[in-house]
Amino acid sequence: MTSTNLLKMALRHLEEDDHDDHDDHDDHDDHDDHDEHEDGVSVEGFKWIMLFCMILCVGLGIVPKVWSKCGESEEVLSLLNCFSAGIFLAMSLVHMMPEAAEIYGMWAKSEGIEKAFPLPYVCFFLGYLLILSIDRVAAK
Repeated sequence: MTSTNLLKMALRHLEEDDHDDHDDHDDHDDHDDHDEHEDGVSVEGFKWIMLFCMILCVGLGIVPKVWSKCGESEEVLSLLNCFSAGIFLAMSLVHMMPEAAEIYGMWAKSEGIEKAFPLPYVCFFLGYLLILSIDRVAAK
């Protein structure tokens, strides 16, 4: 099976999941009248919240440059580095790994493989070890 067919199958699966989340009503016309989510958060309000979060993130990212004491302290920079690494690690584990495992599982199912080797997890682990070893070599 080619990668193009696999991507088409994954997209079809995601579209089916998206359609399953909706009610079976055909009254899609009434959704055009308002700009509100089910929980009551408007799109405009969501945009303002995201703008605030982005400005806050940029502001906090500039702190080490602006605050000279932060740039001089090895401990503070190390803590900030650990925090940012934790964000990237959590993003990959929470968002990317389940999606990769799901797509790999769909591929294995389409190929008739009953119990597939957990390749996405092994690739994640090997990639992590590669980055860790590069970091350790560069730190010396």
